[in-house]
Amino acid sequence: MFSKDVFRVSSVRFLIAPLITLLFLVIFQVRESVVAITLLIQGMAPPAVINIMYGKFFNLKEDEISLLITSLTLLALLILPVELLLLLLLFPIT
Repeated sequence: MFSKDVFRVSSVRFLIAPLITLLFLVIFQVRESVVAITLLIQGMAPPAVINIMYGKFFNLKEDEISLLITSLTLLALLILPVELLLLLLLFPIT
C-alpha cells in the first residue's frame, strides 16, 4: 500500500510544510495561538479528493492518485494528533 511516492509526499506534507509554516509564523510574529494552530493544521491536512479531478484533467493515473490520497489520509489520522500536541506546547491557548 505504501510506496516511495507516498513516503515522499507524506514527508513533505507532514514535515516540511509545517516547518515552513512555523517559519512564516516566526517571521510575521504571529502571537495568537488560535491563528497559529489553524494555519499549521491547514498546512498538515491531507490532500482533498479534488486532486483526483486534477489528475484526470492532466491525464495522470487516477488509481495512483486515489491510493496516494487514501494513504495520506490514513497517515494523517496517526500523525496529526502528535503534531497537534506539539503545537499546543509551542502555542498554548490562553
